[in-house]
Amino acid sequence: MQMVEPIICYRKHLIGDQIYEIRFTENALTLTNPKKPGTPKYFLPLSWSSEIRWQLTSKENAFGFHTQPQKFKWFHAKQSDLLILKKILSKFVSFTQIQDFYEATEFLASGSNSRVYQVVRKNDKNNNFVTKCITKETIQNSVEKMNGLYNELNILKQLNHSNLPHFEEFYVGDGTYYIVLEYCQGQTLNSHLKELKHQLNVRVIQSILLELLQGVAYLHSLNIIHRDIKPENVILNIQEKKVDLKIVDFGLSVELEPNKELKKCGTPGFVAPEIINLKNEKYGLESDIFSIGCVFYKLLSRKDLFQGETQTEILSANRRCQFNIQNLSLIHIPQTAQNLLSEMLHEDPKLRIKATSALQHSFFRENFRPSIGNLNLNLIHAKGSFHTQKSNYKKQHSDDEILVDYFNNELPPINEIPVFLKYQKNGQTSTQNQDNQNSQSTNSNFFKRNISKSPD
Repeated sequence: MQMVEPIICYRKHLIGDQIYEIRFTENALTLTNPKKPGTPKYFLPLSWSSEIRWQLTSKENAFGFHTQPQKFKWFHAKQSDLLILKKILSKFVSFTQIQDFYEATEFLASGSNSRVYQVVRKNDKNNNFVTKCITKETIQNSVEKMNGLYNELNILKQLNHSNLPHFEEFYVGDGTYYIVLEYCQGQTLNSHLKELKHQLNVRVIQSILLELLQGVAYLHSLNIIHRDIKPENVILNIQEKKVDLKIVDFGLSVELEPNKELKKCGTPGFVAPEIINLKNEKYGLESDIFSIGCVFYKLLSRKDLFQGETQTEILSANRRCQFNIQNLSLIHIPQTAQNLLSEMLHEDPKLRIKATSALQHSFFRENFRPSIGNLNLNLIHAKGSFHTQKSNYKKQHSDDEILVDYFNNELPPINEIPVFLKYQKNGQTSTQNQDNQNSQSTNSNFFKRNISKSPD
């Protein structure tokens, strides 16, 4: 990382201000006296453990950091230069005083050790962001958990894809860590499926799966495994004829490295069997494909692939990897969809289809569907038994306009989908994961204002 020209800053002194040039080395930000270019005066390691405070107001424009454990120093510069510097440093170091820059507007969700808020910048309230707030006391005394946080940040800062969230900044507060990300409009795929009274139109499923695979293929090109693909971690926004999808929550993600030991993790019901049955701390990118297969099955049937009354039962069924997708034929699921699903759910990861190959599958090239950009996503809320609506197309209609009957309807109501209750090798199972309802409060003045209240 290198700037074309150094940024000039200065330190205020009683006798006279001292000018410094801000430059970057491979691992540090340096401040150097122009009269002594070979000997930097101050160093700031490019590490998430390094903290910078900013003053960007009409009266003061400066940044400061601890040059020594007990010595904090301010450096002044033009606001335009400091904004450039802040943008560069956002991918490498932590900032402080989030309340100087952001304002919380709405509570969105909570987890076991974090809460998520919608926020806006104080100087630009037209653009929304989300802030994942992690309670310090739950992780700061664990080296493994702190490394997990830094690992998540290192992955987020690499992402540059339309199906993945854009990382903004990382802040450290007195009792909370804050990850600021792009706001992803829409709702979770899990919530979307719960609200539907009928099955999704298969054309919509094609679009959702395509977007999901595109995001995962990009991750895999960076050698990153998400490790927690599930409907709760997919944000879906359907507007008129366009499907927008974002894959979120990279808390379990990992970048593959030679000889790196991997742990068991994921959500029961969506975990690849090689992770559940892990023996030698080794698995690969293929594990995400199995998880996508579980999501794909739920899109097609609105039922989960693995069944159980408890998490233990679900995990046991998941470990046995027993399912039967032949029942999908009874509800008129295209054979190409079933074929792709089978290739995603192969128990042997070496035989499982890759994301790039899945994107080229014939399921996405059927001549009965129009182009992705012109999909008719209006859902038909028909009641009663499954039926077909025959269309009388004129001969002059092009092939792209001719649709197979079952694409003009939603699939049957959920209670009319046949379910095989007996297990067999490759026998069917299903389950439903609930959103994590646990919550932790964030002790910060950042949220001491009148915003939408979270559930008790």
